[in-house]
Amino acid sequence: MSIEAKVKAANIRKLGEEMKNIGAAHLPNAKDILNEISVGFPGFSVLGLPLHFAHERLKKEAMDNIDSAREQMGTFQEALIKTALTWSTADDTSAATIDY
Repeated sequence: MSIEAKVKAANIRKLGEEMKNIGAAHLPNAKDILNEISVGFPGFSVLGLPLHFAHERLKKEAMDNIDSAREQMGTFQEALIKTALTWSTADDTSAATIDY
């Protein structure tokens, strides 16, 4: 019995596009929600001033991480496009079948 197994290059490209779209659609919303988090005055009181600065720094680092994640999703899409091209070329030149 022979089974021909194929992964289509178009599906690899589609996966990359979906990942990029998910990042573009959801990560800015997460960043906006994070930016709205505020303790407000006098949330930490005067004695908690260092805690306020730590809180703000943590928010900034989290927002930077969201930006990095969005950038990485775009980079991943580019890698998947290259993978799809390589996959398509290999698939076009291969005549291998798997026998069970």
